[in-house]
Amino acid sequence: MTKARILLTLQFVGIGAVMLLPLDFGPALGGWYAKLYEPTATTTYIGAGLAAMGLWVGVWAAVKMGSSFRVHPDPNGVGLVTDGPFAYVRHPIYSALIFIALGYALSTGYIVKFAATVYLLVVLHFKAEYEEIALNMVYDEYAAYKQKTGRFIPFIP
Repeated sequence: MTKARILLTLQFVGIGAVMLLPLDFGPALGGWYAKLYEPTATTTYIGAGLAAMGLWVGVWAAVKMGSSFRVHPDPNGVGLVTDGPFAYVRHPIYSALIFIALGYALSTGYIVKFAATVYLLVVLHFKAEYEEIALNMVYDEYAAYKQKTGRFIPFIP
């Protein structure tokens, strides 16, 4: 299995963990799905807002990518997309996934969802590094683009 496929698999494991854990197997498992806090209306609204923002950014980025869109981190050579959300961050779909995961964790309060969000952030960091090396080899303009944009958050390299 190639490094790209491993990173892609780890990404989907993280997304699955955020979305599916905790499965309620009852108290027999010793409370491994404990909550960091009991959700309030405020944490629920903030979480839903983050998730909605992530969904919006993700769809916007996918639409802007057009035929360049793919989940595999290797570039397909169609062209470097630098407008829309890509004018602000190099990996807006990864940013979107992080916002959705964090929003879901905030709205539920489950410790395991926060842990899965951190796991997803780490995996996406390594996937972005891999992808940026490949993009730099395919597109001459990538180095200049990288200097102007943040990786996941605007203005933060």
